[in-house]
Amino acid sequence: MQAAAGNEGVDASHASPARAPSAVTVGGTDISDSRDNLSNFGCVVDIFAPGVDIISAGVGCPDAAPLVSGVIATLISSDGNLSPLDMKAKLQQMAVEGVLLNIREPSKLPLVFSAKLNAVYEAVGTPNFLIQNGINFRKSSP
Repeated sequence: MQAAAGNEGVDASHASPARAPSAVTVGGTDISDSRDNLSNFGCVVDIFAPGVDIISAGVGCPDAAPLVSGVIATLISSDGNLSPLDMKAKLQQMAVEGVLLNIREPSKLPLVFSAKLNAVYEAVGTPNFLIQNGINFRKSSP
């Protein structure tokens, strides 16, 4: 249901599975609520989540997408399963809008075909939605 936007610092509409119509596509941010320079961007990115310096068992894995998977799992357990489009809307409704820095726009915003929307539309750039899981862990200094 969710997919990492990718870590190439390019428009995610050229990446798979990020561009998949049924995916909730997740970009990564750093502690200053700025898009991680390696995180892909663009109109197929649905939401951003913390993805830099996340303490986890994995190494080299985009950490923003697993965070959103946890939020999705929590929503499914409380609200039941939703369609991908409804889940995307629910996540964006829960997110904080307009706080991200450096979200970066694709170099051109032409008319494009979106498999997600099954339509040709004018690309509007990278959405500015940030979600987190409500846990506020900070690295402690000795």
